[in-house]
Amino acid sequence: MSAGKTMIVLGGGGFIGQRTVREAVKAGWTVKALARSDASARLAAEAGALVLRSDAGKTADWLGQLEGADAVIDLVQPAVPARLGRRQVEVISEERQAFTKTLLQALRSQPADRRPMLVSVSGIDDLGPDRNGYISANSSLTTKNSGFNPIGIPVRRLIEKSGIKASFVYLGTIYGPGGVFGEAIFPALAAGKWKNFGGGADRMILTHVDDAARGLVRIAGLGASRIAGKSIVITDAEPVDMAAFFGLAAQLMGVAGPGRVPKWMASLVAGQSLIEATLHTTPVRPAYLDSPDFDLTYPSYRQGLPLALAALGLRRGVSKPELHDNATAAQGI
Repeated sequence: MSAGKTMIVLGGGGFIGQRTVREAVKAGWTVKALARSDASARLAAEAGALVLRSDAGKTADWLGQLEGADAVIDLVQPAVPARLGRRQVEVISEERQAFTKTLLQALRSQPADRRPMLVSVSGIDDLGPDRNGYISANSSLTTKNSGFNPIGIPVRRLIEKSGIKASFVYLGTIYGPGGVFGEAIFPALAAGKWKNFGGGADRMILTHVDDAARGLVRIAGLGASRIAGKSIVITDAEPVDMAAFFGLAAQLMGVAGPGRVPKWMASLVAGQSLIEATLHTTPVRPAYLDSPDFDLTYPSYRQGLPLALAALGLRRGVSKPELHDNATAAQGI
């Protein structure tokens, strides 16, 4: 437990953020959450946070809250357009780097012995294969420009150059009862408007939102002496192709399975960077496999998907449960 410790969650009203707040409060943290809209502030407050109602860019409103905190989890995400091509990713990268510079400057202003540890969160696009051919905690930053790594890699380099103690957490594509899957993709599948894309070697590397939140809170509680400077990968143990994932989703919803379009066609609509961030050919070895004190609640989409669809009211023949039911409830659905 982390009773007496204070955590700041930047982006605390977001899809991952509100669940991170909830997990941290459950673990005994006092949580302060930065939220940029009334809706996100309400969600963060309902999760148990003391809300700092401000946009991340208005640093004068909230940077003073860093003093005395034990950990800062950075889940800030600039506004994301519907299409994510190279140019859109460059714009987001510039915003993220500007924010990171401001955050690091504020952290440096704190006495070294009172400075909170930073937990920086990004996607597995940032990492290249390790010597065994896996994306893992032993991976170096990739030299390949792909997906969203033009955002995450410059941010990590800024943090490392600053000397601020930080850990670097890498997540797969986040799914669950909310976010882009809950608000757009699953409803599109239910309406017969979703199309799979990619070839036989392409796989989705997934992370259930609740496992991401639990992992981030667990990492923050370990302290800088154990994890500063380290990479941590939190993803499902089982990569999955789109046909299997959305085939199961369609079956659970009682609708027809989706068709398929070529990747180049999907890129025209969604943007090349988004397609690259969604599909991977390099296998992943999650860090939690080597940790005896952290296991995923949903190690496979087979456990996470049924509950997510039920929570959204999209699973055929199942009434909508509470969004924060656990895996035991999922098995009983």
